[in-house]
Amino acid sequence: MLQDHSCKIKTEDGQGTSFEDNTSSQSKSEAVILFSRFPWVYLAGFLCLAITTSMGFWLMSITRADIPRPLSSSSPPPPSISSETSTVHRASSAIRLEGANIKNDTNGTSYLNTEDTTITQYAGYKLDWHDEFNIDGRPDNRIWGYEKGFVRNQELQFYTESAARVENGSLVITASRWRDESGNYKYQSASLKTAGKRTLRYGRVEVRARLKTLNGLWPAIWLVGGRGRWPSCGEIDMMEYYRHKIHANVATGTARQKKAKWDSASIRVGMLQRLTGLLDFDEDWHVWRMDWDSQWICLYVDGHVLNKIRVEAMENPVVGMPWQNGAPKNPFRASHFLILNLAIGGNNGGDPSNTPFPQRFEVDYVRVYKKVPSVKTPAGKSSPKPTSWPSSFPTQSPVIPTPAFTNHYLTVHPSMSSSPTSTASPTTSPQATFTPTTGSPSKSPTESQAAR
Repeated sequence: MLQDHSCKIKTEDGQGTSFEDNTSSQSKSEAVILFSRFPWVYLAGFLCLAITTSMGFWLMSITRADIPRPLSSSSPPPPSISSETSTVHRASSAIRLEGANIKNDTNGTSYLNTEDTTITQYAGYKLDWHDEFNIDGRPDNRIWGYEKGFVRNQELQFYTESAARVENGSLVITASRWRDESGNYKYQSASLKTAGKRTLRYGRVEVRARLKTLNGLWPAIWLVGGRGRWPSCGEIDMMEYYRHKIHANVATGTARQKKAKWDSASIRVGMLQRLTGLLDFDEDWHVWRMDWDSQWICLYVDGHVLNKIRVEAMENPVVGMPWQNGAPKNPFRASHFLILNLAIGGNNGGDPSNTPFPQRFEVDYVRVYKKVPSVKTPAGKSSPKPTSWPSSFPTQSPVIPTPAFTNHYLTVHPSMSSSPTSTASPTTSPQATFTPTTGSPSKSPTESQAAR
């Protein structure tokens, strides 16, 4: 249907003057002339638009490829691992084995679907002890004890039992702040430990947790040796966050009292988020894992290697000193206990004054696995138990993967050797102090070093 483009303009004498609007027809004619003279300009523009759109969709697809996608409850387990794994349903008393709703991490290891409520059983491991935090109220006192008061590192919080509670299937450690009569900020939080209740030596530890990466917060999942004083007793930091970085560390003693030797690695939260394909590090749950045997300690987050440490390189150079209080020669061939805490400020935590409170450190579960021992066959060869495992299961120590992040992104601080021939600078090892009255490690590392 054609449109009448004529219009009338009213003049001062009230008479209408008619004008013909030729703008539309002139524009169409000019466009036709330009296209006939320069068709390649239009074609090139259309081609660029098509290429740009295609690249945009391609980049979106590869960026989201590594984001863990939850499996539906009806989804069957992947065929490659369905015959090798089973699961234990969450329960405070009865344990029931059934088919798993599991997935593969980047290293080919099966792990729990983060939206599921089942426990993964790994080939070569058995579940030793665990806490699924299913019963609301106080944490299970058969597993957890508490640190109380001001403990270490000149931290600002006062540790109290009341700041830890189980709710909605998770352990919640709440850090709160208020002003005293003088107007000064006061903080309280909680630190839970398994000392005297549950210990571990070798095996696999998994902790699924969610934390906030804000100034002044210092959440941690770590282990301390049960024999001797710190640092000769040994320390393993599965996870620490402070000052916009995630840290994975191991510490042992030196020939000097209260001074530690460290093997530390750190990566900025923003870089870790981009490399793992996560949309929001603070809002996502993460699985922190440690694989530990007599030769290696490997620390992971969401299946990515953060740090790997050779156990024999972390021996105490001296033993039997009074200030070591009976620490073993190699603390990483002895039992450790687990600590979950949310510290505020202190030597490493930073300034929390501009951070809103309260803040939460949430733990969905803690699972500790032991390696299943091998048995000797009549031929003198060892084979794993049970016999339903695949015959190709390795009987030797597995090849330890290299960290998933290059040194450009992952700051790795090599262990400082006590040998005079070591090339490591002494400044790469943080200073440390210990307060014997607390019974817990206490350190004061410099700000630029990844240590606790």
